[in-house]
Amino acid sequence: MLWLSPIRLCQVAALIFAALCATLLFIPKLIFWLLQMENDAGGAIIAARASVLFAGFSYLTWSARALTLSPARSVIFRSVAVAMAGLALFGTLAFVRGEVGVGIALAIVTEVFFVAQFLRLSRQGI
Repeated sequence: MLWLSPIRLCQVAALIFAALCATLLFIPKLIFWLLQMENDAGGAIIAARASVLFAGFSYLTWSARALTLSPARSVIFRSVAVAMAGLALFGTLAFVRGEVGVGIALAIVTEVFFVAQFLRLSRQGI
């Protein structure tokens, strides 16, 4: 696996989270298409709300890129890893139950990548 430096990881994560925020907010139909889900009003509302969460993750990871090795940085990195692990788990369960299509694999692979990267770096500040 390609291991990223803390600065590079935070930059990549912030960029991906910002792109996901914009996509969920402005073109949620793309996400529905990718996941092979119905595009309904309830889904659009949840997508818009999720976009705000990804805006927060984007800001958090962008800001964390400048943090030096510390317990605070470790907590931030572990928090992102926990969130990504949860998303990967629920994405996998939704796929197994037939609620989403194979497009979820892109999200799951990215989330697992972030879990591994952020957990590895979080241990450095202990």
